[in-house]
Amino acid sequence: MLKIVFENLGLVENCKFFKNGKKVVDYYAQTIINEKMHKRLLVIVIDFEMPIMSGIEAIKEIRNLHKITNENIRSRHELLSSEASKHVPDELCLPKFLMFSSHLRPRFSDFTKDHGVDHVIQKPPNQEEIFTLLLGFVNEH
Repeated sequence: MLKIVFENLGLVENCKFFKNGKKVVDYYAQTIINEKMHKRLLVIVIDFEMPIMSGIEAIKEIRNLHKITNENIRSRHELLSSEASKHVPDELCLPKFLMFSSHLRPRFSDFTKDHGVDHVIQKPPNQEEIFTLLLGFVNEH
């Protein structure tokens, strides 16, 4: 269903879709390991309830990978001469996290924010709300 929303918004060419949270984490790990693919992931759209690994668990893993990667990048910059460090990529920007859920109850928003979610959207998704949020996230970068 979400893929259809992104197709309607004309954004599907710029998106990757995964059936479970573990695949999202694996893709993120591959993009940060492969320095030639240092395209910035601006937004990760994830469902609260995903098979194998929930959206919250996936975000926790991605944030951890992000932290470790940036610590390694900083260490490499510190160890190398200024000329050699020019070939080390800059620190990664943490993507924004947009989560879909059918569980919007009192305190759920606080729970997700405490776990690193930037915004939660109630299912079923509203195209205009998604477009406005994505546009805002992209304009921040």
